[in-house]
Order: sequence, then C-alpha cells, then structure tokens
Amino acid sequence: MRTRLRDYCEIAFPEWEIIDVEQPNNISTGWESDVYAFKLCYRDRQWAERTRSLVLRLYASADAAEKAPREFIGMRRLRGHGYPVPKVWTMEIQASPFGRPFLIMDHIAGQPLWQSMFAAPAARRDMLVERFCELQVRLHALDWRNFVDDPDSFPIDAVERWLGLVRGYLDLYPLPGLRAVWEWLETRSKSVSARPLAVVHWDYHPDNVILCADDELYVIDWTQIEVSDPRFDLAWTLLLVGASEGESWRAVLLRAYERSVGAAIDDLPFFEVAACLKRLGSILISVRGGAEQLGMRTGAELLMLRQTDALGRVYDVLRDRSSLRVPEVEALLRA
Repeated sequence: MRTRLRDYCEIAFPEWEIIDVEQPNNISTGWESDVYAFKLCYRDRQWAERTRSLVLRLYASADAAEKAPREFIGMRRLRGHGYPVPKVWTMEIQASPFGRPFLIMDHIAGQPLWQSMFAAPAARRDMLVERFCELQVRLHALDWRNFVDDPDSFPIDAVERWLGLVRGYLDLYPLPGLRAVWEWLETRSKSVSARPLAVVHWDYHPDNVILCADDELYVIDWTQIEVSDPRFDLAWTLLLVGASEGESWRAVLLRAYERSVGAAIDDLPFFEVAACLKRLGSILISVRGGAEQLGMRTGAELLMLRQTDALGRVYDVLRDRSSLRVPEVEALLRA
C-alpha cells in the first residue's frame, strides 16, 4: 500500500516533489469504507521540506463509484461555504491503484466527539452538546441552491421523494411489516407542514464529529450528503443518540437544537418514524439480501447484528410514535 500510495501521490501532486510516504495506519473500518492515516513528506514550489498529515478513505461498497464523487464534491462545496470539514485533495475512481475508489483528504487530529461528550463534567458536557446541535443547525441554514447543479428543476417535495425511494426498496424486498410502516407514513405525508429545503448529512451523530485539542469541531463522513427536509436529518440524529445513550438524551438534544433554531420543530414524530423505518429497513434488508444491496461492505450485516440492544430501542421508538408492530423485527430480536 505504501509504495502504491507514493506512486499515486507523485502523479496526483505534480506541484510537489514527493520525498516519502509513511506507512498508512488503519484508523477506522466501517460499514462503507476503510480509513488510513499517513504522512506525506514533500518539497513545495519554494523547495522547502513539508510534512502533511493526510487520510486515505478507501471505499468498500459496491456503489463506491457514486459515493466517492458525492462525498468529494459535497465536501468541497461545504468547505467553500465555510463549513468545518477536512480539505479534500483528490479523488480516484477508475485508475485506483488499490482496485477501489478512494479520496485523499486532510487528517484532522482529534477524537470522535462521542468519546468525550457524554462522559464530560456537566458544564463541559452541556457546552459540547450545544455546539454539536448548533453545528447541525448551521448546516441546515446553508443555502441549498449552492449544493445542486440545477436548483430551478430540483424537486422541492422532499417527503414525497424520500417515500418514493423507500418504496423502491420495499418493492425489491417484500417485508409486510415494513410496508405497513411505509403506508402509515404515506397516509400522513400530505398533512406534514412544509419546511424549506436544506443540506443534510443523513448520518449526523457524535462519532462523525471530530473534537480537536483546541475544541474546534469538524464533521466527517459525507457519503449521504443531500438536499432534503432538515427534519429527516434531525430525527436520525435523535434516534441514534437516543438508542445508544437513552431516551432522555433525545430530549436534551432536541431542546438544544430548538434553542439554536429559535423555534419548536413541528411534525417531528412523523420524521422519527421515518428514521426508524430507515434504520430497521437497512438491517432487515441487509440480513436477508446482504449489506451490499444497500451500498455497504459485504458482511456489514454481521456488525449490525451485534447491536441488538440498540435495535430493540429503535423498535421501541417506532412502537411509541406509531403503535405499529413489525413481525420481522420481533423475530430478529427473538433470534
């Protein structure tokens, strides 16, 4: 890997004379990619020796050729509008020396926010929670028109668009219990209040926020960046944090988000049911057909099945918000 990475960097960064590439160190293996940190030593145009800490994000999923450019373009646009993301340097799809698409970006020195936020002393914990939620509100406040190629023709009904996408998956993978959840949402969708479109992360949680030594925050993992209704994004965050840390934290984050927005969030139960459907559906479909069917690495369903407790809490949220039962989920929990 080191030799191939050095050979690639010599081509990708012609303005630098590459001196050496440190052996890449695997720092993360997720459902979609492998992440390696490495140092690039080079001479710049003034012949001064420099060292830059970089990250190789090597995609493992079948739809990597779509995810890589989505993340690359999305992060460049975000950074161009002042949002705190790592600088992305290059993307490779077809000519990858590793046989898989990848990005190279700056390495942000720090740790995932999840490691420290909930265990911090009360005053610091409250400060980090506020900043975590403010950063999501800041994302949703960006002008979405700068993140699509043709704003004038972009479909503005985000709820209808999302329901159509989910229906496509349920047509491919018949799961009667999940279909009933989809029908519950479809029936109520016309009564959901309209909200302006926003840029959404679709997986915004404290493990995707890096806390630096100076308390600066950077957001990573943008493979799902999209323009949609911001309540989808918020509901997903509340669901993941609540399922992991307890339902009381869902209320804490919601209050912080609403304080930052300056208004209460309407129709949130609808979007929480949508988040449950997304989470439960991704697990059930992956278990039945393989995680690669949903753009994740082969075998990711085994990682999902280790999170049975969290799965049960997600199902509890679904039951509480909709009173629906999903026999497929109950069977999986029993097994």
